[in-house]
Amino acid sequence: MLALYSVLSVTKRMPKSRSANDAKPKPGEGGRRVHLDRASVRSLPLPPKEDGSWLYLDDEVPGFCCQVSYQGTKTFRLRYRKLVAGEHKPRWFSVRIGTWQDSNKAKEMPKDGTDRRQLGISAADARAKALEVRAEIDRGENPALERKAKEAEQARAEATALSVRQAFQRYRESIGSRRSPMKASSIVKVEDSFEVHILPVIGDVQMARLGQKDVREVAEAASKVRKRKGRKVGGPVAANRAVAHLSAFLTWCTKQEPPLIASNVARLINRGEVLEKEHARERYLTREEWDALMRELDERPYWATRGSRYAETKTVRLEQPNLRTLVSCEAIRLSLLTGARKGEVYRMRWEDVDLEQRWWVKPRQTTKGARQHEVALPKVAVESLQRLREAHADSVWVFPGKERMEKLARGEKPKANEGSHVKDVHELWGKIREKLGIADVRQHDLRHTAASVLISNGASLYEVGAQLGHQQAQTTMRYAHLLKDAKHKLASVMDAFASGSSTGEEKGSR
Repeated sequence: MLALYSVLSVTKRMPKSRSANDAKPKPGEGGRRVHLDRASVRSLPLPPKEDGSWLYLDDEVPGFCCQVSYQGTKTFRLRYRKLVAGEHKPRWFSVRIGTWQDSNKAKEMPKDGTDRRQLGISAADARAKALEVRAEIDRGENPALERKAKEAEQARAEATALSVRQAFQRYRESIGSRRSPMKASSIVKVEDSFEVHILPVIGDVQMARLGQKDVREVAEAASKVRKRKGRKVGGPVAANRAVAHLSAFLTWCTKQEPPLIASNVARLINRGEVLEKEHARERYLTREEWDALMRELDERPYWATRGSRYAETKTVRLEQPNLRTLVSCEAIRLSLLTGARKGEVYRMRWEDVDLEQRWWVKPRQTTKGARQHEVALPKVAVESLQRLREAHADSVWVFPGKERMEKLARGEKPKANEGSHVKDVHELWGKIREKLGIADVRQHDLRHTAASVLISNGASLYEVGAQLGHQQAQTTMRYAHLLKDAKHKLASVMDAFASGSSTGEEKGSR
């Protein structure tokens, strides 16, 4: 009985031809009439969650209605149909008047000066506003379209008023949270480029005023070598990267709604005049350097430094190799023998390696192109992996990190989620380079060396690209100049053929 009384109280102003049960609108119909006043709006029934919301139309003002959500929010609107220029059929429009609030609370003015409309609107005020909007429609105006145009114009003004620094904060959130987020290592490079080279120059410039001149200033500033927080920054390569990162950011800005900038001004500059052309590094280990490095990787795990402030420092040879040094040395060796990227080597798991078949399957999570990549392992690499398997008992990582190796040293068996793999061998590689006199060789140059060895011994560019995991053929083309010896062999074949033909040997052989 109480529920029936509630429904009847809502529908007391309804036409007599309708029953009390008609007060509840059917999903999507919105045709039930209610006189929208303080009492009736307060007691409007809520729809079930599966319906989302119900629409109650006023019985007096045409189009005036109250949309009630299943969560209890009640919003006043004015709905109407109007023909738009260039269209053949009238369209439905809706003007939002405000969210309902009890009249007593709606009249209270916030002490902090907040707009009262943010707290809600009473049913009486909503009715008065609906009559004003209705009058605009009767005069031939289209308030919904006009409001939408004003809101779009205001949004464009606010967007273009953003500074580069403010827009970059939005960009930073976007690249880390989109469906295919940027890799964490790439995000660090972008942040570093903006923090060091871009924002100090144009961070306070409004997006609407950003021009080619600003891009050139970024390139000029980034190209200057200087020290920042104790490290050397800047140079031609840094300038190229800064402009590339800025261009990617501006492209994103043009695709926002509304756009933060009309066009990508970084694409309009003449890069040949502003930036220096980059030349790919071509540093390969010589045969002598290769042999010296292999000997050093064999010996270094067995040497250790002993000493203190009371005794002279001396180098001693160990009976058993130092486990951490051995793991790091074998990681360097495997990088050289397979041409794999150092990150791929560090994250190698035993489950990805088949020592009997000499096969290594890199999961797509570890490769640069996010594709599974299969590598044939040389026998020397298999021997290196067998050496590691005998040296440590980690069942997960081929190159376990410090935490896992400490557990292994204590005779414990770390779980899969305890610790991780080796993160870097930069310190060890620096000592090896210094000792061997190859300070200009980066760890990534070991990958280039592997490619040069393969090509110099008859492998095609296609075969080298497949072994190194290149996604694009043009990446492997950087090694094309190493095919000189193979081309000379082909020329020798032509010489032999031509020489035999000219002396009549070809005829005599028939």
